[in-house]
Amino acid sequence: MREQDQEGIKVEQLKSCVSFPQLMEHYGFRIGRDHKILCPFHHEKTSSFHVYEERGLCYGGCGWHGDIIQFVMDRESVYFGKALELIAGWFKVSKDAPLQPATKVKDVPKKLRVEPINPEIVNYFHGELTVERRSWLHEKRLLTDESIDFLKMGWRPDLDAYSIPFWKGVPGYSEVEVMQFRYAPQEGRKARYISLDNHGFAGLVGRYTINPEFLVVMVGTLDVVLANQDGIPAISPNGLTVWKNRLEELRWIVGDVKELFLVPDNTTSETIESTRLANELGAKIRYLPQMEEGKDYTDYRLLGNSPKQFIEEVLRVSSSPFITNEDHIQTIRDILDCISDGDGEKALELLDILQLNGYAWYSVFNKLILFVSMYPAKEFGHEWATFVHELSLSRSYDSMAQVIKDTAESLRGSGGQF
Repeated sequence: MREQDQEGIKVEQLKSCVSFPQLMEHYGFRIGRDHKILCPFHHEKTSSFHVYEERGLCYGGCGWHGDIIQFVMDRESVYFGKALELIAGWFKVSKDAPLQPATKVKDVPKKLRVEPINPEIVNYFHGELTVERRSWLHEKRLLTDESIDFLKMGWRPDLDAYSIPFWKGVPGYSEVEVMQFRYAPQEGRKARYISLDNHGFAGLVGRYTINPEFLVVMVGTLDVVLANQDGIPAISPNGLTVWKNRLEELRWIVGDVKELFLVPDNTTSETIESTRLANELGAKIRYLPQMEEGKDYTDYRLLGNSPKQFIEEVLRVSSSPFITNEDHIQTIRDILDCISDGDGEKALELLDILQLNGYAWYSVFNKLILFVSMYPAKEFGHEWATFVHELSLSRSYDSMAQVIKDTAESLRGSGGQF
């Protein structure tokens, strides 16, 4: 992009004098209290175009994003220089105009929003995550499509970053309170994670795995996603320091866990902060082995170490709580098939098999929740949603068995239809 047009008006001059909301008002768009308008670039009935101070972004059908200059270029079908000329004329900006703060018209508030993130945003970014963009998550983060789709991870085009929703409960069945963006690997980039505008408060990823018996706290967001995929109940705060003012809340969230572990990355700064947090939570601190290349749980797994090795060698816990046997993973799927067919008796027999093999109830719960999100594909009925809700409240094999039995009976009464 050129620095200035033929008459010498500099880009920074123009953008310092004219905000994106001002330009939208010039075009006659009425900016709602939620800072959204109907997208100027595609037909829609519900506003999905977010107006920020320096840019606009469509979270709907077209995904347009850009600043005031790009907007005029696309709206008026003109080249860069002509767009500068038009904006300068509309807002009477001359080449001698001093740099000054742009007038803020209906600016996005600086205070943090406490309401949940709009599901449309989550779905939009998830839809942008193409097969090609998933390859880094597959190869470098070891994540499966099941895990990616379960969490509705996505891609934010204007930042070239992956989006990770922080669900307040079971993914897909609860609200999203925080969303992080992880920049795609690119030379010269320093910052790795940022939060969605005005939602930069403390959150936990992996929250649905919290149980009263066994829990691991890690530092990295994607490390926890992988650990959850491996069947390990684990959570991660979106930054160690962001929880400093909410420690009482964090202690309340994990306070009843019998075996609580904190595993920091192998870096000096995180080790210091992690030790402090472990002391605050009463957690046992455990360290990953020194690795020539790598510092976190994902790196540990990329070196060929298994989840079982992590449990036994890093956490120093003798019994493995998670399900790795492929036959038993299929048993989880079979349980859901039996429930959907209304065959509660068979479903409970299969549940007994898992219990007899020594798996912790929360490990079975985690796998059930993961697979139920894709079964049946995108057609959840009332009974199925109730099943997920009731299952999330269970705290033992017996309580899970009751939920399975009740759901199967309900579906059998409706002919197994969702």
